[in-house]
Amino acid sequence: MSVFVREMVSVSNFISPDEVSRAKNQLKSSLLMNLESKPIVAEDIGRQLLGLGYRIEPEALLEHIENVQNEDIRRVASQLLQSPPSLAGFGDLSRLQNYDDLQNTIAKFR
Repeated sequence: MSVFVREMVSVSNFISPDEVSRAKNQLKSSLLMNLESKPIVAEDIGRQLLGLGYRIEPEALLEHIENVQNEDIRRVASQLLQSPPSLAGFGDLSRLQNYDDLQNTIAKFR
């Protein structure tokens, strides 16, 4: 968790244009490769219809991804760090971080 929080703090302060460009390209490539499979396309359509009530065409998704700016990422990371954390677990919870420890980890990096 501390690695995650440290990275979120880092991104909320600065993210390089090269990092953003690489992330966009990776996300777009992943999206397009996944849409080559008919079962995944059907799942995507179903998920979007259930969640949004309509389908966003892949071209529109690619445009949305391309429109993301460095400041958008910094703003979202900052907002996430300001919100109280959520903690969920499933299965063997013996190694799940204590909620108070999680809050302390976040507070340490703010």
